[in-house]
Amino acid sequence: MSLVQRINRLYATGLGIGELKIIPGTLGSLLAVIIYFLIPEIVSNPIFILLIFFSGVLSCNLDEKRTSLKDDSRIVIDEMAGMWLTFFLRPNLLVSQVIIGFVLFRFFDILKPGLIDSSQDLAGGLGVMVDDLLAGLVSAGLLQIIIVVMK
Repeated sequence: MSLVQRINRLYATGLGIGELKIIPGTLGSLLAVIIYFLIPEIVSNPIFILLIFFSGVLSCNLDEKRTSLKDDSRIVIDEMAGMWLTFFLRPNLLVSQVIIGFVLFRFFDILKPGLIDSSQDLAGGLGVMVDDLLAGLVSAGLLQIIIVVMK
């Protein structure tokens, strides 16, 4: 594996967290939560979300070409992007709200109802990233409703 491929793999697997054999998507989502708590202003920036989306598509394309695996479960940049999109509308959530957002995102990411599931049919890295972004978008909307109702 070339240096570029190694760096790409490190990025795509969430600094290698996706290489762990047990629940890589959930671990990638947890890493995204930790990063959210460390730098919420950056993670909630729309330019950051777009950058992660486009770089994720490119990264997934590169990894898919190298491995010939479609949506390799060790790739977690998609879960991270979806998790951050869940928190996008509110940069300073309470811990309880982050937990609710995490549960919502994992629910929609795992079950993939309707359009979320069919979006995986998109080619290459786009198909890898879009389903998680749709799960994040639905989760963000529901989280906002829950926060308003809880007040």
